[in-house]
Amino acid sequence: MAKNQKKKRKKSRVQRLRRSFMLLLLLVVAISCVCLFAPVFNITEVLVEGNAQVTDEEISDRTSIVVGSNIFKMNKKSVKKGLKSLAYLDTIKISRRLPSKIKISVTESYAELIFPHATGYLVSDSKGKLLEVISDCEGWEVPHVIGAEIDKFEISEKISVQDGVKFDIILDCIRYLKEKGHLSQLKELDFTDISNIWVKYKEGYKVNFAKFEDMEYKMKMLEAIMPQVDRSEGTYIDLTTPSKVFTGKVEPTPEPTQEATEEPAADGEEQAAEEENAAEKSAEPDGDEKSVA
Repeated sequence: MAKNQKKKRKKSRVQRLRRSFMLLLLLVVAISCVCLFAPVFNITEVLVEGNAQVTDEEISDRTSIVVGSNIFKMNKKSVKKGLKSLAYLDTIKISRRLPSKIKISVTESYAELIFPHATGYLVSDSKGKLLEVISDCEGWEVPHVIGAEIDKFEISEKISVQDGVKFDIILDCIRYLKEKGHLSQLKELDFTDISNIWVKYKEGYKVNFAKFEDMEYKMKMLEAIMPQVDRSEGTYIDLTTPSKVFTGKVEPTPEPTQEATEEPAADGEEQAAEEENAAEKSAEPDGDEKSVA
């Protein structure tokens, strides 16, 4: 008798669990139907925030969001994939604001570098992501990067170069100069020789950082001597040995006058004398150089 009662109680408990599960399942189905088919969850508005260079219309056009469609049927991955084709967008976050709004939050990339390439120019951010390709860089107040040796490129992707290790050093140097507030002041960065890095400032003076090492110390030395330095065109600052900074000025070579170009060729003795003078001048330094301790 006791065994029969025990079996009945167990069977009754199993039945209650089954009924509870079925009720829960029906509730889930009912809620899903309401969420997927109730008009209250149809998208009425797409909100965009964080954009300045890319318009709301450009962003909306690149998404697969349809106003009037169900908010729960929106595929975030698909929307994000469409937006990544807009090169000037950096980070993208998509969220639902129930019951009927979609919010797209973005941050943007900015044109910070120009890489001369073939017959045009590649515009990128400071991380090397390609933003656009232009044929004329006139009017762009962005520093040019020389010596990167570009291999291939694609809009919205990081530029590919022949020497990946060298490019990592280039980008590390650019990132450091940006952090120190110097990147926007530059006109050109020359990485042709990665152990002899030159940068030219918009004011006209050039700085030789040599290798990308001890940059914190080199930058302190640079900032310390700047009040003493003529910043005009031709001035250079050599930080190859940062403990003993050298500065100097290279005077521009005068262009030959019309009279000089029309003079007849000199005879044997005069020509030899001119060649000797030219050799002596070439052995002289380009400008006055001094060290700054």
